[in-house]
Amino acid sequence: MSETALTEAHTPAAEPQNTTAPAGDVLLSVRGLSTRFRTERGTVMAVDNVSFDVHSGETVAIVGESGSGKSVTALSLLRLIPNPPGEIVSGEIVFDGQDLLKLDDAGIRAIRGNRIAMISGAHVLAQSGHHGRAADW
Repeated sequence: MSETALTEAHTPAAEPQNTTAPAGDVLLSVRGLSTRFRTERGTVMAVDNVSFDVHSGETVAIVGESGSGKSVTALSLLRLIPNPPGEIVSGEIVFDGQDLLKLDDAGIRAIRGNRIAMISGAHVLAQSGHHGRAADW
């Protein structure tokens, strides 16, 4: 299944509703992001033409069904897609004025983990106590 929006765009009730003004300037702008994986069975387009903005001070959650491309979208933003078999084939990821897809390895490493990161929902649930007690960190 390809991810074509932040939420499941094919479900009208899941359409994002922006009822308030943005929190601040655009901090992250993603345009036309597509990521594919080559498998023995052929090519799988895991993320297909995803676009969204995150404003300064705004919190964004990427939600969708299992296999819809949430993690691949986040890993693409961080440039952590293993190549091969994966490849970011198109798009633009501009974070704080820099296109992350155009940075060299040292440039993305300086940003990744320091200025931009991914928090998996599984970790949030583990620490919330909803699925048993999380290990002491």
